[in-house]
Amino acid sequence: MRRITYILCTAVSLLVSIDGVKAQQDAQLSQYMWNPYILNPAVAGTLGNYQVRFNSRFQWAGIADAPQTYQICAYGPDVRRRMGWGAQLYSDIVGPISTTGFLASYGYNVQLNEMFSLSGGLSLGGLQYKVDGTKLDAGDLQYHPELLDLWENDPSLLKSSISAFAPDANLGVYLYATNMHFGLSVQHLFGSKLNFNNETIGINRLRQNIYITGGYIFPINREFSLEPTLLAKFMNGAPFVPEVNCKAKYRIEYRRVESELWGGISFRYGDAAALMFGIVYEKKYLFGYSFDWSYTQLGRYSNGTHEVMIGVLFDKIK
Repeated sequence: MRRITYILCTAVSLLVSIDGVKAQQDAQLSQYMWNPYILNPAVAGTLGNYQVRFNSRFQWAGIADAPQTYQICAYGPDVRRRMGWGAQLYSDIVGPISTTGFLASYGYNVQLNEMFSLSGGLSLGGLQYKVDGTKLDAGDLQYHPELLDLWENDPSLLKSSISAFAPDANLGVYLYATNMHFGLSVQHLFGSKLNFNNETIGINRLRQNIYITGGYIFPINREFSLEPTLLAKFMNGAPFVPEVNCKAKYRIEYRRVESELWGGISFRYGDAAALMFGIVYEKKYLFGYSFDWSYTQLGRYSNGTHEVMIGVLFDKIK
């Protein structure tokens, strides 16, 4: 059973996509609507204050070597100009394979009319792809064709760790107004190859991912609002994955301190449904939690996915 569940995890979560295998290349977050910058660098500078977000995701609880994702980012506007800056650091761990990346972003936005503004953004950085050979054996390697050739030429792989570094870049545009937003971004713009020991193994290349996002805020009254959002993912060699989310916010005031309670549901086609909730305290401190339940065959072996989001918003500067 351990071997079966391990194969399922690695098949879905390998960072590097391989021809003939349909797998997600990047980690996913259920609470992306609270942190759109991680999907689109053009979001940097579109808000009036700097903010920091931290996300941790523990996928498929109860399955050995299941994916774990940690991500922290900070972004905000320039004081004098219609531009913004940002940076993110992330780590994605799947059994013997780990990915660590860093990206720094620049965004510039223009006001199109009294209602709409348009922003464009670029992120540059790199990622390190690491394989811990002590966690592999010859039997496991048949499920990792990108490593099998290397191991056959160098069996010492099973007793050591190897890593590869690749430059990376993201590009995006973001159209926004007070009550709506629409974004289009491309990640892994360079399509870099990963070389182990100065040798390219197989056809390991980062595939460009295209993300389309959109959302609209419906104010019900002064205290209550609804915000449906849509996320669509496109990647060569993987199935199209649409995701629909609806978030509700309720404003409360206690002892002259204004806060927001929020909750939401999400549906990811062909994968999972999620329930989430949280609070925005004093318009500065954010906390969110989501629980994903997979309705695929994998859900029979998993106890669900847990994700925690923590954020801080600093004083407005624009």
